[in-house]
Amino acid sequence: MPETLEFLQRLCREPRRVCAKSDIVLSGTPSAYLHIVLSGWACRTRTLADGRRQITAFLLSGDICDLDNVFFDPPGESVSALTECEVAAIPKARLRDLARRDADFAEALGWFAAHDKVVLGARIASLGQRPAQERIAHLLCELITRLRARGEANGDSCRVPLTQEQLGEALGLTTVHVNRVLQGLRADNVVVRDGDRLTILDWEGLQAIGCFSPTYLHLPGRTHSQPIA
Repeated sequence: MPETLEFLQRLCREPRRVCAKSDIVLSGTPSAYLHIVLSGWACRTRTLADGRRQITAFLLSGDICDLDNVFFDPPGESVSALTECEVAAIPKARLRDLARRDADFAEALGWFAAHDKVVLGARIASLGQRPAQERIAHLLCELITRLRARGEANGDSCRVPLTQEQLGEALGLTTVHVNRVLQGLRADNVVVRDGDRLTILDWEGLQAIGCFSPTYLHLPGRTHSQPIA
């Protein structure tokens, strides 16, 4: 619901810059604000007692970081900047007041929460059922599709500033395994990475490897029959 997102952004306080590898939201620390990424890349994470980290979501420009924290405080997940980000904050008390007074606004917040759940469900299915190559191809397809919808992809090339370690933390794979799969995709002329630039050499092939359909993303302005590229 882009119109709701635009409305939320108008409610924001003055945006702030967050350096890469810095926390936007810290698990277990109460916060009075909801956060929106205006530019840059961030991620939502859970960290185990021994320091192992699971990335549960990659957050791009326009994404709400911590909608669940409007009702649950302190937050159970952290949000960290993967690159330098511009982040806006909205007082949670104001959002709750608006939701009580405006049924359409409350429904829009519910839509965002449901959308997060659906995308997370797709990630859980990948973790539980897909082999490594399919898992990585599916995530790359998802990220590329989201970047294209935001106008942040230049044809078949886009910036994907994720390390192999971060991909592994999202997909339950070791860095060595991620590297092996990416090298295989390159050898098969499917994708190539040059620094943080990802170029798709065979989009249909990447979709086929990842068994990817964009339906679950519910992108604005697209019907299920419309092509991705």
